[in-house]
Amino acid sequence: MTCTLVVSGAHHAYGATPVLHGIDLCIQPGEIVCMLGPSGCGKTTLLRCVAGLEPLLSGTITLAGEEVSRCGHCVPPEQRGVGMVFQDFALFPHRDVRANVAFGLRGLSRSDAAQRINETLARVRAADLIDAWPHQLSGGQQQRVALARALAPRPRLMLMDEPFSGLDATLRRSLRDDARLLLKDVGIATLMVTHDGEEALQMADRIVLMNHGKMVLDGPPERVWRHPVDVFSATFFGDCSTTQGVVNDGGVRIGPLVVPADGLADGTPVTVVIRHTALRLRPMQGDASSTRLAEVIDERFLGGRRQTVVAIRHRGERLLLTSRHDNYHHFRRGEKVEMELAESGVFCFAD
Repeated sequence: MTCTLVVSGAHHAYGATPVLHGIDLCIQPGEIVCMLGPSGCGKTTLLRCVAGLEPLLSGTITLAGEEVSRCGHCVPPEQRGVGMVFQDFALFPHRDVRANVAFGLRGLSRSDAAQRINETLARVRAADLIDAWPHQLSGGQQQRVALARALAPRPRLMLMDEPFSGLDATLRRSLRDDARLLLKDVGIATLMVTHDGEEALQMADRIVLMNHGKMVLDGPPERVWRHPVDVFSATFFGDCSTTQGVVNDGGVRIGPLVVPADGLADGTPVTVVIRHTALRLRPMQGDASSTRLAEVIDERFLGGRRQTVVAIRHRGERLLLTSRHDNYHHFRRGEKVEMELAESGVFCFAD
């Protein structure tokens, strides 16, 4: 299958500061790819290069078989056939919803344009807003209209830059679900930028994790989640506790716990990453003879889950670990609890 978007060896810099280091990326028709990473990692710069808003220093960008960017050559954004949705919605304040969505529909007859506008607004569940003005719309409604405006010309590629970050948490989750279903329904290839790991997991068919202008991981959400390659990729998804240790007899002792260190030689200094969901707690059974005891420092109720912070002794110092769990038992401050680790949520990386 021919890729809708192919980025090959892309390099970019702002002045003397390199931003992209040889990025290679391919997006299949209908595939949703999320570029994920912290601020300054290069993800938005890559999106801008694909959009034609930034030139390449070297490498190439091809859209539907047409080379649109290389060093010294950059097809203008309006000639690329891409739709763009940004975090600030960017609706034209002097145009009503109908005129905003009609903006990119050049070359269509008036009746065809009207039909396309009505169909697209219906797809994003905003048909009743057709005569409204941007200042009359909520943030969620504005983003639905912005999505309709980007989709109406039927672009060959959709670009989305932090499109839901300006919305409240509940609306953000709802609109993400709607947007994913819509993009999959119309079958449009999509490149989305976000710094939110949860958002990437919810939206993407494939996640590309970036750091310092380089691709760290590229794969389906579950694989990226379950198989991090370094401390950065392990800690980027969800909350984690980290500590240092040394490999001995194939494992690393963290206070009373031992975690496996497969493939690492004895004596290797390591960083251990423990996802909060991997630490399991239970009330102390019988006397205090268990070797896997910790002391409860704090507990918070989070609705369907609880978050408990415990203290252990590790390498002569007090170490705090956090457990996020479904256990409906309420642990009290100062209580002794027994611990165990789910190995699937514990990772060791050589320092």
